Amino acid sequence: MSTEYRELPALHKALWAIFADVKNRSDIQQFSAVLVPRMVEDHGQMVDVNLKRRDDFYLEDMPI
Repeated sequence: MSTEYRELPALHKALWAIFADVKNRSDIQQFSAVLVPRMVEDHGQMVDVNLKRRDDFYLEDMPI
């Protein structure tokens, strides 16, 4: 515990970076929109443009 707390500022910054496009931090729907699948056509294939961000969110090395 005496050393883990030092990682908190970097973890906090990484988490907020995922949600950097959210303009109104009081709007839960804007936060959700960052992570829900959003399919767009790219070179004839459907691609989820939020997949990388969602993966980053779930894989973030955050303490529970």
